[in-house]
Amino acid sequence: MGKLAAQARRNMAISTPLGKDVLLLETFTYNEEVARPFSMVAAVTSATPRSVDVEHLLGKPTTIRMMRKDRRKRYFNGIVSRVVQNQRIKDRPQYELTIVPKFWLLTRSSDCRIFQKKSVPQIVAEVFKEHNIDDSLSDRLKARYVKHDFLVQYRETSFNFLSRLMEMEGIYYYFEHTQQGHQLVLADDTSCHRALPGYDQIPFHPRLDAPAPDRIFEWRGEAEITTAQVGMRAFDFKAPNTQPNGSKDLNIDGKVAGSEIFDYPVEFHIPADAGRFARLRAEELAANAKFYYAQTDCRGINVGGTFKLTDPIGQLRKSQVRKYTVVGVSLSGAVTDYVSGNGIPGEEFTCAFRCIQASRVYRPPRSTPRPVVSGSQTATVVGPAGDEIHTDKYGRVKLQFHWDRHGKSDQDSSCWVRVSQPWAGKGFGGIQIPRIGQEIIVDFLEGDPDRPIIIGRVYNAGNMPPVSAAGRDASRNEVNPTNMIEAAMQMTLRSNSLGGSGGHNEITMHDSGGAEKLFLKAQKDEVHLVQNDRKDTVLNDENREVVNNRTRKVGNNEKI
Repeated sequence: MGKLAAQARRNMAISTPLGKDVLLLETFTYNEEVARPFSMVAAVTSATPRSVDVEHLLGKPTTIRMMRKDRRKRYFNGIVSRVVQNQRIKDRPQYELTIVPKFWLLTRSSDCRIFQKKSVPQIVAEVFKEHNIDDSLSDRLKARYVKHDFLVQYRETSFNFLSRLMEMEGIYYYFEHTQQGHQLVLADDTSCHRALPGYDQIPFHPRLDAPAPDRIFEWRGEAEITTAQVGMRAFDFKAPNTQPNGSKDLNIDGKVAGSEIFDYPVEFHIPADAGRFARLRAEELAANAKFYYAQTDCRGINVGGTFKLTDPIGQLRKSQVRKYTVVGVSLSGAVTDYVSGNGIPGEEFTCAFRCIQASRVYRPPRSTPRPVVSGSQTATVVGPAGDEIHTDKYGRVKLQFHWDRHGKSDQDSSCWVRVSQPWAGKGFGGIQIPRIGQEIIVDFLEGDPDRPIIIGRVYNAGNMPPVSAAGRDASRNEVNPTNMIEAAMQMTLRSNSLGGSGGHNEITMHDSGGAEKLFLKAQKDEVHLVQNDRKDTVLNDENREVVNNRTRKVGNNEKI
């Protein structure tokens, strides 16, 4: 058996880097939902009885061409992510190719990293560029997006990370294809969409034997009951007595009167955005509560495109004759009779799609799981080179997380992180600012890696605990500064003088039975202020030594 006929005369064909007509298209399916990567599966056969090393196609661009009824060419382009060699049919090797967008490649990359002072569109563009797929990104966003102080990719794929950020901001995407490539189009508004080329109007005609070409022959709507309102609340520690609230009514029929979905959302990083996030969530619920489903023989239906449904035979309600936006499509094509005697193949085509009213803005469901930090972690306090303390007016510090490969262990390694103190009140309490180089314990509010908070400090081999001399002479071996048995008998609070002098202030309680001692040391000056009476009682001896001068002032009587 010789070589099969070329694809040039066929309405459906495939082009691969293996060469022209090395593989011939038999069937393909294409599925795409808005805000989801498309997936295409092509069944191909070898043009000759010889086997083809299709593994060379992995990661390579492949394009399927389909001729429309108006003789326009439509293309489906992507990257081959999977190949399967099937059984031979009529002595011809059979293969199956799975084709995906470049964005899908980010499912094969995961990281732990921090983005600071960047908007979600900026992060998307940066990650695409880092993975050398920025040529497949098209930004048609209309809104202006805030720059977030701190967004963390934590033990998740880059695909999941970008997906959940876009879902959070109400950003969605769809794909546009050419013969040479494809584009992921970022969108957030009804004005981001264009009319389907050649299909700005599509008639509804249910008769399959009707002469009208390119029509919708099955049309149905689907709606579900939903809430009436979305409410949100946030907390801002910089304005603790003012809780930002946001609410938004759903602009849709079928609401439960008086119902509300209220949330105190984990994703809420900017309290002033309460109203914006309430609106996004309301638009998300409304956009996903009502859909229309159709079947058609049109070969130009693509996600993100718009069309007007017409009703030439008067079978639809007037309210249904309007403009729609396609949000999902599933189509398939097949070339038959590849080895027929006359070399003229038949073909099959089906297309089903899902759409919403074009006047309604689409928001993607927040279906991508958020990473959760299960428990506490440790990190290192960091700051500018040469500094010993780096803090702000709230007593916050910067951290270098152990998992952050991109941080430089400086003041830019993280956002400002709040520090739990033993006592915190309005102008009173306790304060101990963690110093640069200390290892601290970090917890995360609701397990959210974007919201760290310091809850403690720990020693390590580089920062060992203090063993107090408690007044004894270390030079005469009265105390071993590395003896933790010694330290275990003491409770010590020791500071560390700034500037590398090696000095310190200290309070130590030595608890060895029969040798208990309270030791206080001031590295320089000590000041006592008693605003009323003071009484000292010594039940045994008292020794007092003043190396230099002593001044004593009594404002009234002194009795000895």
